[in-house]
Amino acid sequence: MKEKSKFITFLLSFVPGLSHFYLGFGDRAIVFLMAFFGAILGVSGLVFLTSSDGYIAILVFALPIIWLIALVDSFSLRKKYILMEYEMAKEGIEYKDSEEIKKSNEKAITLALSVIPGAGHMYLGYQKKGLFIMGSFFFTVFFMGWLGVS
Repeated sequence: MKEKSKFITFLLSFVPGLSHFYLGFGDRAIVFLMAFFGAILGVSGLVFLTSSDGYIAILVFALPIIWLIALVDSFSLRKKYILMEYEMAKEGIEYKDSEEIKKSNEKAITLALSVIPGAGHMYLGYQKKGLFIMGSFFFTVFFMGWLGVS
């Protein structure tokens, strides 16, 4: 793989996930794009449903954090995988890191899914445990709303 530019990686990082696509990490890119646009859509939905602009403060704090995490992650991936591949090519060794990348991507996806209680468990294959946690959470939310307890 051809070494990727730091400058282009930085420019594309202003929309979290685009720099990951540029570097060839599509799974991670989708996770960061979902987090970025999920935060925007979620807060927009809250503002629409409650008719209160106070929730926009969540975006003021959430979007820079998502951007910073994506930026640091893309540069660390660039350094760790792409430059390692270059060094091994100099020595004449073929670098196959797909298993290590899959493990790393699995951790990132599980972390992103942990926003919804039980979804991370279900992604990792613990369907019964994840379904129990998710069901308990949503039943509790429904029951509290039905009782008028906030």
